[in-house]
Amino acid sequence: MNRIITLTVNPAIDKSTTVSGIKPNNKLRCSHPVYEAGGGGINISRVLLELGGTSLCMYMAGGPTGTLLNEMLVDFGIPQLVVPIKGWVRENFAVTDTANKEQYRFGMPGLTVKEQEWKKTLEQLEALLTEGDILVASGSLCPGMPIDFFAEFLKLHEIKM
Repeated sequence: MNRIITLTVNPAIDKSTTVSGIKPNNKLRCSHPVYEAGGGGINISRVLLELGGTSLCMYMAGGPTGTLLNEMLVDFGIPQLVVPIKGWVRENFAVTDTANKEQYRFGMPGLTVKEQEWKKTLEQLEALLTEGDILVASGSLCPGMPIDFFAEFLKLHEIKM
């Protein structure tokens, strides 16, 4: 059977909480935060697992937030391949106002990735994929990555075929 490999180059720790009434310039008492592993491909791996499927979850990560992300995915039982980088995995933040049921979502840009780091990701992906594998590359790019990052992979892959 073909493998499904998900690729997330800008993963996140999604942190959410609730508060009753958001008011500017006030200290707001929030509920205990909830932490979730996030980012396009990681979310797909999580859904595939919930549906009874499996995937190899490949992502770039570094720092304490990268360690936390790894631990979260281990707890889920999702197989993973981490491409180590210097910077920390980004954190996103969402607050739901329980008084009016409105949610405020703050998405961070992610770390700046060095050229050798994103090129290492392409190299590892190229070495990993075999004929018949399904690659799902999803999510945003990190600052410092070329906007044609995914097209670069396709160019490498076509040349090899």
